[in-house]
Amino acid sequence: MADEDLPLQISRMSAVPGRIDPVRAPHGRARSSSRSDRVSRRIAFAVGAAMTLLVVIVSHGSAQTPPPNRNVTDSRLAVKINTALWSDLRFPGRQISVDTQDGVVTLRGKVDSEETKKAADDIIGRLEGVKEIRNQLQIVPPERRAEVDARDQAIARALDVKLKEDPQLQDAVIDTRVDAGLVTLSGQVRNAAARSRAVELARAVPGVRSVRNELTSAPLARSG
Repeated sequence: MADEDLPLQISRMSAVPGRIDPVRAPHGRARSSSRSDRVSRRIAFAVGAAMTLLVVIVSHGSAQTPPPNRNVTDSRLAVKINTALWSDLRFPGRQISVDTQDGVVTLRGKVDSEETKKAADDIIGRLEGVKEIRNQLQIVPPERRAEVDARDQAIARALDVKLKEDPQLQDAVIDTRVDAGLVTLSGQVRNAAARSRAVELARAVPGVRSVRNELTSAPLARSG
């Protein structure tokens, strides 16, 4: 029987020992060994395509998600802190200032004792989201509270007048806080020289023990 009359073989021995080469079809493509192989390849292709589509969808969704609002996060943390302080018996109700920025908590104001000041650190330190505590609370015994408050108010009034009248600070926006003689300056001024001038004026006010300079400097737009 001639070679062309022989039925097409599924496989033939390869010239390389240990390997079986597929028989080539007349048009030069390898025949599949079985129908199940074709089905398996189609399933694998479908699964791969589905996974690729899922990755694209997830990536697109992540790109569209807006970043968290840091101001909202800080505001929520401040509310949590105030609630925790007022609900804890170790920290009797006092008028204090709680400032939060990127998880850094700054406390300002007056408390009755060192124990109360330490309690604030312990209470706030247990809250989720707090990265650092800057406790600037001043200790004032209850019997001296009225006297110290009156002196702080007098310092604040005198300092406000000096800041408003100084030529170097005419376009500055400065907030002042006084706690038992500790003056905190915050806000914005035109340049470093203006920052130094504000601190100089604050230190010159009678009754001021120390000054915290939290002013930022940047070119300011002139009004009018």
